[in-house]
Amino acid sequence: WCGGEWIIEAIQRRIRPGIELLGLSPRVEHILSRHDVITIRQIEELSDDGLLLLSNMDQRGVREVRQAVAVWKYQRWQESGFTAIGNE
Repeated sequence: WCGGEWIIEAIQRRIRPGIELLGLSPRVEHILSRHDVITIRQIEELSDDGLLLLSNMDQRGVREVRQAVAVWKYQRWQESGFTAIGNE
């Protein structure tokens, strides 16, 4: 069963990557997880005002989250074969 569970978890991580991949500060990661925001998709669905409604979240935390998501997306884009310089 362990092998099957591991495969299922790997597929779920690929489909719904968690916030732990963003490299957020422990404070911001704790705020998000305390409010059941555990995937990157959930973060993307929240507006900045929605993030600010989370208790103890401030503007600095929102900037950190948005920047981390942007960097994560850019890294995924590069991993899929695109480079910053181009294919020369």
